[in-house]
Amino acid sequence: METLTNVLQSVNGWLNGHIDISVLVLVLLLAAMVQILRAAQKRDDVDLVDLLRDADKKISPPATAGMGAFIFSSWVLMHDALSGTLTDPQWFGYLLFWSGAPVANVLANKWDGTLPWSKRQ
Repeated sequence: METLTNVLQSVNGWLNGHIDISVLVLVLLLAAMVQILRAAQKRDDVDLVDLLRDADKKISPPATAGMGAFIFSSWVLMHDALSGTLTDPQWFGYLLFWSGAPVANVLANKWDGTLPWSKRQ
């Protein structure tokens, strides 16, 4: 077991000196995402541009701005994480905003407008 640990540490030392692991993982994830999107777009019933369209099938500025905001905030988070300047409030704010906003939207759409302490009419 001691030998395996030594081998792993020496490989890790070589990788850290020659390859930036975080960039390698990022490139592999981006390549996988491109392959998935390319495969999805080949289907006749899928049009990825629909993500940016409204109900009238026109390009929606809020949807486009939201996609841009997601991409930019993800890049900032990645940049700060790689540079070692990422703070806990920044990380939790990112998670809360991008995972909490869709949940809040669903809850708001189901809300009937009454508060729990309101009198029933």
